Amino acid sequence: MRTRTRMLVALAGATLAAALLTGTSMAGTSGSASSYRATVTDLDASGVPLGPPRPARSFERSLQASGCRDVDIYKEAKSFLFRVTVYRWHHTKRWCWSNGKITTVVTSAYATNVDPNWYYRGIAASASYFYNSNTAHYSFRQARMENCVLKFGCVGSEYPWVKIWAFGDGSYRWERGT
Repeated sequence: MRTRTRMLVALAGATLAAALLTGTSMAGTSGSASSYRATVTDLDASGVPLGPPRPARSFERSLQASGCRDVDIYKEAKSFLFRVTVYRWHHTKRWCWSNGKITTVVTSAYATNVDPNWYYRGIAASASYFYNSNTAHYSFRQARMENCVLKFGCVGSEYPWVKIWAFGDGSYRWERGT
């Protein structure tokens, strides 16, 4: 009986050590709201911020007839065991609108807070287009992130994505996932 107990304890310890080494992520699971963050900065027509960045909601309207807006939406992945951030995948969009039409759009995507065992392998997929006679713009960015451990190699990949819809009245909405 003691031998069996020792084997179970050793197996549990090995499983725990493997999880610690690999930095197993929960990015694909439903987590707390703290793992999903986004900010928005309202700008005047010349691009000057109208205040500090503030938390964004998944859908927001503007009452301005014309203006510009910056939105930074990111998907954050946390390690399974310690709940520390292993990476953040950002998709940003800046657009200007006037009289119900979008006049300019600039999008970008990048990774930050990348853990030493995680590697950003580039853009896996992207799409961007205007629709409804330039009254709306859709953009999608997806990354490839790999979890690599010394002596074991790469043990897993994740593909975080962010979608942003911008509208000619200054409103927007977004979705994200893995």
